[in-house]
Amino acid sequence: MRSFKILVLLFLFSVLATANASAQRRRGYSYTEIGYLANINGSTPYGRLNAFRISTGLGKMVTDKVSLGFAITSDSYSEGSSQSDFQDYRSRTYFNVLPITLNAAYFINPDLSGVHLDLYGGYAPAIFRSYNQGFNAGAGVAYGFRISPGFIINAQTGYNYQQLDTGGSGPASIGDANVSTIRISVGLMFH
Repeated sequence: MRSFKILVLLFLFSVLATANASAQRRRGYSYTEIGYLANINGSTPYGRLNAFRISTGLGKMVTDKVSLGFAITSDSYSEGSSQSDFQDYRSRTYFNVLPITLNAAYFINPDLSGVHLDLYGGYAPAIFRSYNQGFNAGAGVAYGFRISPGFIINAQTGYNYQQLDTGGSGPASIGDANVSTIRISVGLMFH
């Protein structure tokens, strides 16, 4: 429950930050996305891990079509791959990571709508007792639907890799896990 409250606070903070950036109307942008990470590499020492994701970031256009930026993400992984796994959520193992990433994006249209490609990589430090650490990387494609001159809704998909280094700390310490997932998310972009 505590992790859920942290996720909600991160989401509300990111919406306020993106609204503020939108008002400034500079050649940068901010975004917030909510999504699901579906496991594609099978079982880990902890079972099949899927995740709920909330992410927020800032980007700066370095050319008409290329941007660089950073993001902070909260991924909450839990084991479960069948109907019976979801019947007793208290017996599942949970992993929380807070990756801080550097991002690059290529926009087909200079107005930031339409198709864009993204690439990111970073590290999730174990900054809270219940959080795990490890490297994070991914790439994807998105389509942006322009709603108004400074507001775009993105539908996104892509690949995400997360190393879960339990290191004897965090909620479980059977061993480390390397989790490959497909990212499916929707996001709000203000520019």
